Amino acid sequence: MLVEEPRQIHHRKLNVAIGPDNGPPLLLLHGVTRRWQTFLPLLPQFVLRHTVYALDHRGHGQSDRADSYLVKDYCDDVFELVRDHMTGPLRVYGHSLGAMVAAAVAAEFPDRVVGAILEDPPMETMGERIVTTPLMSMFQAYRDVAEAGGSDQDRLERISNWEIDNPQDNSRRRMADMRDQASLRFTVSCLKQLDPHVCDPILERVWLKGFDGNAAFDAIQCPTMLLQADIRSGGMLTDDDAVRVCQNKMITREQFLSTPHQIHWAETQQVLNLSTNFLESL
Repeated sequence: MLVEEPRQIHHRKLNVAIGPDNGPPLLLLHGVTRRWQTFLPLLPQFVLRHTVYALDHRGHGQSDRADSYLVKDYCDDVFELVRDHMTGPLRVYGHSLGAMVAAAVAAEFPDRVVGAILEDPPMETMGERIVTTPLMSMFQAYRDVAEAGGSDQDRLERISNWEIDNPQDNSRRRMADMRDQASLRFTVSCLKQLDPHVCDPILERVWLKGFDGNAAFDAIQCPTMLLQADIRSGGMLTDDDAVRVCQNKMITREQFLSTPHQIHWAETQQVLNLSTNFLESL
């Protein structure tokens, strides 16, 4: 369905999976620690009407490693990809980290980007506030498994048994009690291809350094759909941040109650219904 091709970006190779020429370009940007295959549930429908470009961010999947993994670095990569390797009016869909990068792309290229879908951008939840959430413990697990050797089964057992600390209620839960085994297997497959240093700026609470999220969202001039997960179910975008983002009247908000951060996996059909209507309206 998609063919993986390298693109030279900032003197390194970024892996881009490209679909058949079936319409206007649609750029898919995954979340941190994932890879382009996270969008597989959406691709059968997206490729019917668009030429899909699905990127592996630096340090992820089949892309080269780098010496810096701040949000602004991922933005710079995608700016160059759009500027030098893509043509025509562009649609962009981003999840998590990818949603923040997608917002920056829409702000950077107001004459090129005609629509954006932003799925649960974490905003300040992945900044200073991260110490108040289970995410610190989770990214420590991701870094450990990415760095660990052994078989796939060894890695699966390692992450399954990792205890996640929740500072909000001082509880601890095994990862296997929070995620099903199929989901954890996919996570392991992503972490096998991840540079462990991707997690360092997150754990050091400097991930957002140099990235002005509010300015990026304020500068968006195209129709934009914001998909918000439920913070009580593992979502990352808070209501306060969502309200702040939607001060830009070009952005409309769709809330998913009782839905975790990976909305496109948990509520695939609803995401497809919304996305299809939105993309067809552009």
